[in-house]
Amino acid sequence: MTDMNNKTRQERGFTLAELMVTVAIIAIICAIAIPAWQSMKRNSDLKNAAFSLANTIKWAKSEASKENVCMGLSFDLPNNQYLVFRDDDNGPGATQCDGAMTTGERSLPPTSGKITREIFLREKATLMATTGFPGNSFSISPRGLVSPAGLGNNVQLRAPLANSCYRLTISPSGGVRIAASQIAGGVCP
Repeated sequence: MTDMNNKTRQERGFTLAELMVTVAIIAIICAIAIPAWQSMKRNSDLKNAAFSLANTIKWAKSEASKENVCMGLSFDLPNNQYLVFRDDDNGPGATQCDGAMTTGERSLPPTSGKITREIFLREKATLMATTGFPGNSFSISPRGLVSPAGLGNNVQLRAPLANSCYRLTISPSGGVRIAASQIAGGVCP
């Protein structure tokens, strides 16, 4: 009988104080780890959005060459999206390879083949600005040349709730250079 009483006393378990200390340590670790993880996730989403845009531009350049048509990219800043479309206007007064997409062209059904890709950035990144592109759009000719051409043409993406940004500089020959930075004075340097 005494062996059973000794055995019961030895298998008591955790005290309330030990359990509270363990929970407090876990809470401290979570308080440190969760914000760091959220920041890392925002930066990762931003980087993925920047590289996805760069790959989309490269794809449009390839399609323009392959199909012997102009491909256009149009950035819709308020809706945080961009469109890739066939810039092969051939109606009266239309200009081929102008990089412009009319309201009528935007409303065409998906089966028309006018809009080839429509990318919504959603919460991953925010389109901050495009510089050097009138009307926030440009076209890529079948020869792979960007119009309007310029050395300062770029697109800026920002991570929501953070100061990090990516600037994608698009060369006249359709090359894309990606630079990560911190926002200074409302712009991505």
